Amino acid sequence: MGQLRYVLLADVHLFVCDIGDNMADASRKYITFINMNTINDPEKHRIDKWLWAARFFKTRSLASDAVECGKVLVNEARVKPAKAVAVGDRLDIRVGQVQFVVEVLALSSKRGSAPVAQKLYRETEESRQRRETIAAQNKALPQPFQFKGRPTKRDRREIERLKKGG
Repeated sequence: MGQLRYVLLADVHLFVCDIGDNMADASRKYITFINMNTINDPEKHRIDKWLWAARFFKTRSLASDAVECGKVLVNEARVKPAKAVAVGDRLDIRVGQVQFVVEVLALSSKRGSAPVAQKLYRETEESRQRRETIAAQNKALPQPFQFKGRPTKRDRREIERLKKGG
C-alpha cells in the first residue's frame, strides 16, 4: 500500500486516497469519503433511528413514514427523517389517537429494552394527563359487539325479528 493522502474540502468532506507510486493512480485508488459534520458533532442522531430506539415505533420504516407524513414535529416544526435530533429537543409524536410530547434526554441509535428506552426521553406532565383522560374515555365507551363466526339458526331468527320490528 502506498501513501495515504487526506484532502479536506470546504471543512465538510474528507477524502482519503491511496496515491500509490504515482499521482495518476490516485483517482483509481479512491478509498473512502467521510462527512466531517458527523465527526464534529457526535451528539446527534437521525430522528427516525431515535424514534425506533425509543420504542415509539416498531420498525424504523414506520418511524420514517411518520416523520415524512408530519406526525412527528421537532421543536414544533416538520422535519425529514434524516434530521438530526439533539439532547433538549422537544418532540411532538402522534401514534394513532395517542399524542406524546417529550423532551430528548439521551441519544441512542440502538434499540434496547423498554426500561432503557424510557430513559431516552421525559414526557411532559400535560401530555401524560391528556393520554390518561383519552384512555379513560375509551374505557368508558361500550365495547363493540364481536361476532363469533357464523350465526346459529336461533341467532338468525332473532336478527330477522329485529329487522322486521316484531
